Amino acid sequence: IRVLMAVPESIEIQGMDAIRTYFQRNGNWWYFEKELRSLGLEEELSIMMDTDVLIGVVGRDLYHMILLLPGSAVIAYSQPYVHDYSFQALAEVAGLQYYPVFNSSVPLLPACRDTMEATNCREALRKQSVFIHYGQLHNYMR
Repeated sequence: IRVLMAVPESIEIQGMDAIRTYFQRNGNWWYFEKELRSLGLEEELSIMMDTDVLIGVVGRDLYHMILLLPGSAVIAYSQPYVHDYSFQALAEVAGLQYYPVFNSSVPLLPACRDTMEATNCREALRKQSVFIHYGQLHNYMR
């Protein structure tokens, strides 16, 4: 099974070393990482059509899922308190299995204390790093 981690351009993913170790020790996966925006169209088409599982952070990188073959899976991690349901609809139309992972177990940012609808709050939330725990990811990969 080919697993692609879409490496975001400006968002840190915490736990990447543990994820790499997990995939190296569990030999059932062919794991690779790519910055999707840096690929040419031909290379991206080739990679995406040969990917069984796409792991990414909710945002621009997930739009690349439309190039996956129907039946492929998408595991979408969100920054804390960020919920974007449009990717679920996109995956459904494309015939993909979509697994959203939300994390709201961290304190709310100061910019969001008054209202989460404020523009500065939404921008601050989308800039937060994302933590991916290899054990949680393992449960999705089974």
